[in-house]
Amino acid sequence: MRNIRNAILIIGVIGIVAALFNADAALAVDGAAQTESFIKNIVKTLVGIAGAVAVVFMVIGGFHYITSSGHPEKLDKAKKTLLYSGVGLVIVLAAYTIVDFVAGIAKSSFGG
Repeated sequence: MRNIRNAILIIGVIGIVAALFNADAALAVDGAAQTESFIKNIVKTLVGIAGAVAVVFMVIGGFHYITSSGHPEKLDKAKKTLLYSGVGLVIVLAAYTIVDFVAGIAKSSFGG
């Protein structure tokens, strides 16, 4: 389990670094467009990473659920893993929706 967490952390760091050095943001001429592109790239990368982590934990929880062999403690732990990964995924998607909504309002308010 520790190796999986370390691998997810490494992939996340690589994804964030890739988003920071995205060519689209570097080629933007306008400062506001560059900032907007930069923030959108970071948010999309983080949402993708969080979604992948949630799916991995759903698979792990499902595997533990299947292999619990009727042990109540293992079954309860698997159910909690599935529940918390689902809740985390919903929170991430809601946060992405809110950020996109606020960015749209800010763009229309400040011109663009």
